This record gives sequence, structure tokens and C-alpha cells, in this order.
Amino acid sequence: MDSNLALVYGPTEPQLCLKTMGALIEDQAAQFGDRPAVVFPWQSVRLSYRQLADRSKALAGEMLEMGLHHGDCVGILAGNCYQYVEVFLAGARIGCPVVVLNNTYTPAELENAVLRSCKSA
Repeated sequence: MDSNLALVYGPTEPQLCLKTMGALIEDQAAQFGDRPAVVFPWQSVRLSYRQLADRSKALAGEMLEMGLHHGDCVGILAGNCYQYVEVFLAGARIGCPVVVLNNTYTPAELENAVLRSCKSA
């Protein structure tokens, strides 16, 4: 058993992927390039692995320029859209957890979700 793990349950093979999300995105872009990664027909959008990697990298840079830091929470209140995928991947690239907020929340529920989600930030 690996002494670096706090708890081990279930099978330990195959080994867990130890790559960061940023590295995984880049690997997928290198391997699959211009093949479709996401398709949102209701938005008339098709993004390849390369496009998704490039767009999430650019957005991660913009998030850092806005003053976000590793560990800061990023809330997103969006429908089923390609921008959600970009925000999730950009946040993962810079170590900012993305908190999904539901558009049917009442104002009190929204406040509670934001306060609870970002409590440790």
C-alpha cells in the first residue's frame, strides 16, 4: 500500500491518473487534434480537442489577469452551453474549483450555495 494515501478502498489497479487537468487537456489535444471534443448543436458549436485546449488556456490566462489565484472558487450560473466546459477546464488549469450554481435557486439558496462552496477559500 502507498504510504502517501490517506485511505485506500477497492482495487488499486489500474493506477489512478496522476496528471493535472491541464496536462490531460494538452495530451488529448496532441492525440486527437482536430477531432470533435464537444458538440452543442443548439448553439451551432463544435470544438475540437485543440480548440478546447487553446480556448481553456486563454480563458485561464484571463482569469489570472482578473486576479483569481489557485484555490479561489469560481461560480458559474449557466445553462447547458459550451462556455460551461471552457470555464470548468480553465478553472482546473489554474487550480480554481468551479462551483455549479442552479438557475432555479431562490436568492437565499444562491447565497447559501456561494457561502458554503467558498467557505474554505
